[in-house]
Amino acid sequence: MGYYNKQEVDFIIRTKEIIRQYNEFIPEQETRYNVTLFINCMIGLLIIPQQHWYHSLPETEINEQEWGLSPKMITHSSNGTTVKSVATHLRNSIAHYSFHALPNNEDKLKVFNFQDKYPKTGKQTFNADIPYTALRKFVNNLTIEFLKEMDKQK
Repeated sequence: MGYYNKQEVDFIIRTKEIIRQYNEFIPEQETRYNVTLFINCMIGLLIIPQQHWYHSLPETEINEQEWGLSPKMITHSSNGTTVKSVATHLRNSIAHYSFHALPNNEDKLKVFNFQDKYPKTGKQTFNADIPYTALRKFVNNLTIEFLKEMDKQK
């Protein structure tokens, strides 16, 4: 691993590359932990940029075609279903370990439940059941937005 030239940018680029390399180099017939690896990477991809780049996220509504997520996947959001709002709630859910895989009959990780709550009151501000494939698309597109904004700041 080389030196970070621009830590946030390099971190995002390298984390996306880790996911790509893993999926490319681990054969299907071997035990694969691609969902677990993605969750580990997602933690960094949603939390590291939060302090500097969340303010620049789009205030547009999420949609399945562009973002992978549909408002139907979100059963409760106290401040809407914009890209910025959903990203913030997912970040909070992950940072406070308030997410879990939902059980299914195939013994595979397919859908995750994310919850966000006010720390002091415990009142729920967000609840969503998001399929793994939709989550991957959303996080990938979110990192593209972060990198665009970071590029403007050069």
